[in-house]
Amino acid sequence: MSGELILVVDGAPASLRLTRMILVHEGYGVLTASNVEEAREALRNSRPNLVLVDLPLPGADGLQLTRRIKQDRRTRETAVIAVTAFDADGGEQSAIEAGCDGLLIKPVDTRALLDKIQECLDRQAQREEPAADEAPETPNALAPACPNCGSRDTRRSLTHPLLHRLLAWTGATYRCRACRQLFLVRGKKAQRNSR
Repeated sequence: MSGELILVVDGAPASLRLTRMILVHEGYGVLTASNVEEAREALRNSRPNLVLVDLPLPGADGLQLTRRIKQDRRTRETAVIAVTAFDADGGEQSAIEAGCDGLLIKPVDTRALLDKIQECLDRQAQREEPAADEAPETPNALAPACPNCGSRDTRRSLTHPLLHRLLAWTGATYRCRACRQLFLVRGKKAQRNSR
């Protein structure tokens, strides 16, 4: 499913641009960072669904960043895929121990990259869904109804921080848990200004 937000962390500008172009073409929202500090700033300001991290990075390596992501309460459920130009002995094991959900070896085939991303996002979505024997949450009667299926089992979708100011005037995005459709609900300020 396209539309998820992906943070790409790569110290090589050409690789960063190419990966961004591929992901944008596939319909993903993309944030980029060229070092660990930029990545940490992006993670403070947004909630990506997945982080694609190059292992050798300026300032620290991608495994250290992954450990920080997995230790932080806000980001521990974020999927992380490590990308490296070399496959050292134990490299995959080190990535898994750091908390990576997948590992790709450069040069990365575009189809393999997209398949691995989709696999991690699907796994993440399954973790978010309640188990069949658990009682599902009761939909909130005050939650907006999904225009696609009418369900009130919706949740506010997190957006890029630069959009928050705009959304305060125009509305907020929600995701339906039943059909996974994203939709916009006009905000109170937007309703006041449209009169």
